[in-house]
Amino acid sequence: MLQWNFLTYLVNKNMAMQPGGYTDRPQDDNTSHSHPSFDRGRMKGTMDALDVIRNILTEDDDGSGTINAGEIEKIRRGVFLIREALKNFIVAAAADADHSVDDSSHITGLTAPAVKALNEAKSLADSLAFKKL
Repeated sequence: MLQWNFLTYLVNKNMAMQPGGYTDRPQDDNTSHSHPSFDRGRMKGTMDALDVIRNILTEDDDGSGTINAGEIEKIRRGVFLIREALKNFIVAAAADADHSVDDSSHITGLTAPAVKALNEAKSLADSLAFKKL
C-alpha cells in the first residue's frame, strides 16, 4: 500500500509540473495525433453553430438578442438580414399587386424565386438530422 501511494504521489507531482497536465498537448490539436476529445469538441461546436443558422431559417430565431461568440453572431445577423430582406421583398410585391401575402396569385416574375428560396431553405433546415430537441 505504501508503494502504491508513493507512485500516485510521483505521478501527481509530475503532472503538476507540466502546464495543463500530462494529456494536454495543444501542438497536436487538429492533427492525426489530437486527443479524441478535441475532435468531439470541434464537432459539438460545429453542430451548435449550424443549429444557430437552422433556427434562423425555420424562423425559431426572431433576431432579438445576441450570441456571445462574435464571429458566429456576425454570420447569424447576416443570414437573418438575408431572410428578412427576402420576406420584405415578397410583402412589398404583394402590396404593389394589391394582394394579401398569403394569396399565391401575386407570386410572379421576381417574387417567385424569392418565395421558392425561402420555402426551400426552411424545408432543408427542417429536414436536418442534427436538430436539437
